[in-house]
Amino acid sequence: MNIIKKIFSIAFTTTVITAGACPTGDTAYIGSVCIALGKFCPNGTALASGQPMAVSQYPALYAVIRNTYGGDGKIFNMPNLMGRDMVNSFSASDMPPFASAPLKTGTQQGLETVTLTESNIPETGALLVGIAAGSVAPAAATNLAASTPVPSGRDVIQLKMYTQPSGSAKTTPISGAQPFLGNSKPFNIVPPQLAVSICIVTDGVFPENTNN
Repeated sequence: MNIIKKIFSIAFTTTVITAGACPTGDTAYIGSVCIALGKFCPNGTALASGQPMAVSQYPALYAVIRNTYGGDGKIFNMPNLMGRDMVNSFSASDMPPFASAPLKTGTQQGLETVTLTESNIPETGALLVGIAAGSVAPAAATNLAASTPVPSGRDVIQLKMYTQPSGSAKTTPISGAQPFLGNSKPFNIVPPQLAVSICIVTDGVFPENTNN
């Protein structure tokens, strides 16, 4: 059984920085993402934890990300990457084969846990076969595919394998139910991870829009 794992992620349009180190000087593009291995983000960057930022204090950063991750014009939210993965956003014109719809920058998707339903598991079933006592006419032992001792004092019909029964054999249906198993508990699908500080550049070079 194959389970497609979709981990909770946020779509981004980002500037890729070699090795993920937090940049300085002319390589510090406002709004780009960097990684710090300590417990804090360096000067000129801020933690990507969804916190509100004042537009008046960070006008250049607001001009880059606007209210994509929340805000009201006076404040804007940083993207929240706490326990989240980043994926590249895409439009309808460049959708990958597996996608069914465009993925806008700032879109959140995915789940940390999954609960399987009947539609997710392979098709299966249980065949309940029942014969009421005394409803079978005994058949000759020559109907057996191989010689098998016949229990005494019981109503038994012996049949060749993979063949239809012959003679006066008859059955009386009996009802039954297959009990349900399991308790539908969700299970974790988050892969192994290493926690670091993911930072957003707040002060630096204003990025040029190469798409215009």
